[in-house]
Parts: sequence; C-alpha cells; structure tokens
Amino acid sequence: MKLIIAEKPDLARAISEALPGEKKSKGKYIEQGDYLITWAVGHILKLMYPEEIEPETYVEKQWKLEQLPIIIDNWGDKLKPIESTKEQLNVIKELLKKCDSI
Repeated sequence: MKLIIAEKPDLARAISEALPGEKKSKGKYIEQGDYLITWAVGHILKLMYPEEIEPETYVEKQWKLEQLPIIIDNWGDKLKPIESTKEQLNVIKELLKKCDSI
C-alpha cells in the first residue's frame, strides 16, 4: 500500500479523483486501489516549550536574557501533538503501519 498525506480533506478527495481503482471512504481516510489517502487538517504537531524540554532550567516559565540563545539538539524529538488534531495524528500513525511507501 502507498500512503498519501494531504493538507486537508478537500485536497485528499481531489487526489483520489485522479487515482485508479474503486474509492472507499473510511471516515478519516480514503482507500482507493493501492492507495490510502488521508489529511493532516493543518498543523498536527507543535514544538514543545522550553520548560517542557528542560524543566530544571526554565522553572519560572520565562526566558531570561542570560539564558539566550536557547540551543536545543534534535528538534524532531521536541514535538508534541496539538490537542485539537491529535485524533487525526493517530489515524496517520495507524495508516503508516499498513503502508510501505509514503
């Protein structure tokens, strides 16, 4: 299976119209031929706040001039789901398990 992740549902539907095979709407994604098409509903992840990354350093939850610049390694490890789109992120995670190509 191949997974296509569109920005929003309308784009996912438009992409599915261009693909061969029978279209089956599955609620949060579309199954069409050898493709699964889903969407990200805008942003689905956000950067963690400094106090979430290094709570011992940013106890007061304020940045101070003497703490700048803030240098964080591996920004990819410092992402967290946006609460309002967490359900769609979980759909994407499950579809990733079923696909060998994205």
